[in-house]
Amino acid sequence: MVTEILSFEEMREKEIATDEYRLNLEEGCFNAVLEFLAEGKKGTLRAFFRFDDGRKVFAQLQYFNNYLGILKIPHNTPICIYYEKSARGIFPMNIELI
Repeated sequence: MVTEILSFEEMREKEIATDEYRLNLEEGCFNAVLEFLAEGKKGTLRAFFRFDDGRKVFAQLQYFNNYLGILKIPHNTPICIYYEKSARGIFPMNIELI
């Protein structure tokens, strides 16, 4: 099963606002659910999550790391997202079902 990826046009038509979503800037494991996926630029995906603490977070996922397997995870499935620090910032490095 592949999770639906919304285009920019579909997001506009459905009036999906993303202004409440922020980048996560903390290292660690965060329990969350995947709310939806959207097209990014240059082959990336934007994944929109709701963390257990109520925060709305988005992450830019890359093709070269298979989008961390997010395409196989149905919407609203409980997951744990592992964020780690790299030379360029703090990024999601792994996603596991919980």
